[in-house]
Amino acid sequence: MKMLEIMGTVGCVIFLLCLSLISDSGDSHAAEDQYPIRVEIIDKGQASYDTPEQTYTSMISSLVKKDLEWYYETSTIEFSKCEQEQFQQANIDPTKMFEMVNGLKEIFIINKVNYKDGVLLIVKTYKQDGTILVGPSALVQEQGKWKFTNKFAADEELHEYLDYFPTLFDGKGQRPADVNTFLSYANPLQMRTELPSGTTKFSLHIFYGQTIDPATFKAELNRQDISSQFEPKPVGDQVVELNLRKGQNVLLVSIKGKRKDDRTAKDRDRLVFIVP
Repeated sequence: MKMLEIMGTVGCVIFLLCLSLISDSGDSHAAEDQYPIRVEIIDKGQASYDTPEQTYTSMISSLVKKDLEWYYETSTIEFSKCEQEQFQQANIDPTKMFEMVNGLKEIFIINKVNYKDGVLLIVKTYKQDGTILVGPSALVQEQGKWKFTNKFAADEELHEYLDYFPTLFDGKGQRPADVNTFLSYANPLQMRTELPSGTTKFSLHIFYGQTIDPATFKAELNRQDISSQFEPKPVGDQVVELNLRKGQNVLLVSIKGKRKDDRTAKDRDRLVFIVP
């Protein structure tokens, strides 16, 4: 379907019936500094299809508002027909799609790229249980409006561009409701990590929160400044290769950001890597 990035069990079944996610390949379609864009829920009277971002917002909002007619309006005629036929053939109640937004916390459009005769919106979804899903959605213009399409669904190589991250490690130490989310990790998942003897490198996978100030980021490994290895940006993530030595390796990272009450705070994390 349109949005593997927010699917639950029901959504995964639907996805297998009518795939429409496609790859993050091609030339940039918009300036990167426009993103991330937080997807806000709107009413149907506010819906617009003048841009891919507006259409995506309408699609998510239609699910949250449980408006099936509106949902189908966000697709091309062909895709809408395909979806309805697949539901009927599989004997699945189409209103099950509304369950796809259960547990949804936030959605960000993090990039837009050209793909064939359409565009891709690369979307990062945060769920309330702490999981993160990333996936691209395809849109084309139909009668002057941007609509979701399934015309690229047969492109098998597209699956490798989907990503899923289980609950992240927030580093502990600060307010879990906001400050701890300025910096989070998919690897490691704890403050102290025991590694095999002879290990010389560790792939740190770090995630940056929405309200961070990138200019305030600092990183030290064994008292050496390695801040230049990092590229912090709101709602971004990256893998950084750490050079380790035998014994105890200590990574100190910190960044400032805005709390939910709009006050500035600092997230400080201390990660330890032990190499026997």
